Amino acid sequence: MRGTDQFIGRLNSLSQAIRDELKEEIEATATDIEIGAIRMAPTSIGQKIQKVAAEGGLVQRISVNAGAIGAYTEFGTGQSAAALVPTLPDEWQSVARQFFINGQGKLRSAPYLYPNWVRYTTGLKDRLKLILDRAVR
Repeated sequence: MRGTDQFIGRLNSLSQAIRDELKEEIEATATDIEIGAIRMAPTSIGQKIQKVAAEGGLVQRISVNAGAIGAYTEFGTGQSAAALVPTLPDEWQSVARQFFINGQGKLRSAPYLYPNWVRYTTGLKDRLKLILDRAVR
């Protein structure tokens, strides 16, 4: 997510209790994304989805260690990818483009990560702001 470095820097000036509360919210969101993606993905891919913490838990990454098939399933190939990828945010388009070969593929997209990312990160900034606002009162 954009702004992560600035966010981490500002956290250093907060109390440990506030950092812990922010960390809990971020981790809960990442867990929801992880579980939702596992449920939506084909079993062979779902088994390879995992949440990985960084920056002492203040950053959470969801990784899909399924190789190219994980991306082909998420974004599709050929015409399916051509229809889906332009509708995604730039960061997601960049990931999808890493797996482009020739545009001739026939695999339909079956997104499992992006829908859960949207579902569970919607409102995350507001929830984090609420925690921070309570801290400065």
